[in-house]
Amino acid sequence: MLKKARVNKQGQYDNDDVQQVVHKIDEISMNTDSSSVNRHYSNDVLIQALDTKENNDRVHGVSGYVTPTTYFHSVKKTSKDEANILVENEELRRRVSELEAQIHPNLSTSLSAHRSYSRRIMLEGIEEKGKRIEVESMD
Repeated sequence: MLKKARVNKQGQYDNDDVQQVVHKIDEISMNTDSSSVNRHYSNDVLIQALDTKENNDRVHGVSGYVTPTTYFHSVKKTSKDEANILVENEELRRRVSELEAQIHPNLSTSLSAHRSYSRRIMLEGIEEKGKRIEVESMD
């Protein structure tokens, strides 16, 4: 985008500095594979060519109202958010292990007690090859 914006009507660059930046952009683009180009806003091709750091409030070569998060479709991560997520994950793991410990000892006794109440019933209206199907229910 920067290259097209800096070309005059004759297809030439008016300034030698601009031509050097365009040459750097071409070199960086040719040296990097298109699949490995770093599209993260802190180290994109234009920042490398201009040898400047990215201002977090705007994106080089785009209008002043476009922020890096909207242009690069990225979410700002903060260390506070990551720390909260780690703490929450640890609490959830602890709670799951507690619940599993409560369920496993009671699981075998509850099933054996429940089986004593099971009875066989005949389902009316369901026939398979002329035979009624018997189903064991867990009432």
